[in-house]
Amino acid sequence: MTVEIREKDILVTLGKRRASIPATREPDGEDGPDLLVYLDELIHWDPPEQAEISLDDLAKLTEIIERYCDRNGLEVEFE
Repeated sequence: MTVEIREKDILVTLGKRRASIPATREPDGEDGPDLLVYLDELIHWDPPEQAEISLDDLAKLTEIIERYCDRNGLEVEFE
Protein backbone atom coordinates (compact mmCIF):
# COMPACT_ATOMS: atom_id res chain seq x y z
CA MET A 1 0.00 0.00 0.00
CA THR A 2 1.34 3.41 -0.99
CA VAL A 3 0.19 7.02 -0.82
CA GLU A 4 1.34 9.79 -3.14
CA ILE A 5 0.08 13.36 -2.75
CA ARG A 6 -0.01 15.00 -6.16
CA GLU A 7 -1.07 18.45 -7.35
CA LYS A 8 -4.83 17.79 -7.61
CA ASP A 9 -5.31 14.38 -6.05
CA ILE A 10 -3.95 11.64 -3.84
CA LEU A 11 -2.94 8.35 -5.44
CA VAL A 12 -3.48 5.40 -3.12
CA THR A 13 -2.38 1.93 -4.14
CA LEU A 14 -4.03 -0.95 -2.30
CA GLY A 15 -2.75 -4.28 -3.57
CA LYS A 16 -3.13 -4.26 -7.34
CA ARG A 17 -5.81 -1.55 -7.26
CA ARG A 18 -5.23 2.19 -7.45
CA ALA A 19 -7.49 5.10 -6.62
CA SER A 20 -6.93 8.72 -7.63
CA ILE A 21 -8.83 10.69 -5.00
CA PRO A 22 -9.52 14.38 -5.69
CA ALA A 23 -7.84 16.60 -3.09
CA THR A 24 -6.49 20.10 -2.58
CA ARG A 25 -3.63 21.36 -0.45
CA GLU A 26 -4.19 24.50 1.55
CA PRO A 27 -1.46 27.14 1.31
CA ASP A 28 0.84 27.56 4.31
CA GLY A 29 -0.42 30.04 6.84
CA GLU A 30 -4.10 29.51 6.09
CA ASP A 31 -6.49 28.31 8.79
CA GLY A 32 -7.95 24.86 8.31
CA PRO A 33 -6.59 21.50 7.22
CA ASP A 34 -3.40 21.03 5.21
CA LEU A 35 -5.21 18.63 2.90
CA LEU A 36 -8.87 18.56 1.86
CA VAL A 37 -9.96 15.21 0.37
CA TYR A 38 -13.16 14.91 -1.69
CA LEU A 39 -14.42 11.38 -1.09
CA ASP A 40 -17.82 12.09 -2.59
CA GLU A 41 -16.15 12.31 -6.02
CA LEU A 42 -14.55 8.87 -5.66
CA ILE A 43 -16.64 6.16 -7.29
CA HIS A 44 -14.42 3.74 -9.25
CA TRP A 45 -10.94 2.29 -9.01
CA ASP A 46 -8.48 3.58 -11.62
CA PRO A 47 -8.11 1.61 -14.87
CA PRO A 48 -7.73 -1.21 -15.59
CA GLU A 49 -9.82 -2.23 -12.53
CA GLN A 50 -12.61 0.36 -12.93
CA ALA A 51 -14.90 -1.51 -10.52
CA GLU A 52 -16.99 0.47 -8.07
CA ILE A 53 -15.32 1.16 -4.73
CA SER A 54 -17.20 -0.57 -1.92
CA LEU A 55 -17.93 1.10 1.41
CA ASP A 56 -15.40 -1.24 3.07
CA ASP A 57 -12.71 -0.21 0.59
CA LEU A 58 -13.63 3.45 1.04
CA ALA A 59 -13.14 3.03 4.80
CA LYS A 60 -9.73 1.41 4.16
CA LEU A 61 -8.67 4.22 1.84
CA THR A 62 -9.72 6.82 4.41
CA GLU A 63 -7.76 5.04 7.14
CA ILE A 64 -4.67 4.78 4.91
CA ILE A 65 -4.79 8.52 4.14
CA GLU A 66 -5.29 9.41 7.82
CA ARG A 67 -2.30 7.28 8.88
CA TYR A 68 -0.13 8.78 6.15
CA CYS A 69 -1.07 12.32 7.19
CA ASP A 70 -0.48 11.56 10.90
CA ARG A 71 3.02 10.23 10.13
CA ASN A 72 3.83 13.31 8.03
CA GLY A 73 2.36 15.95 10.35
CA LEU A 74 -0.48 16.92 8.02
CA GLU A 75 -4.00 17.77 9.10
CA VAL A 76 -6.56 16.16 6.79
CA GLU A 77 -10.27 16.75 6.36
CA PHE A 78 -12.68 14.64 4.31
CA GLU A 79 -15.71 15.92 2.41
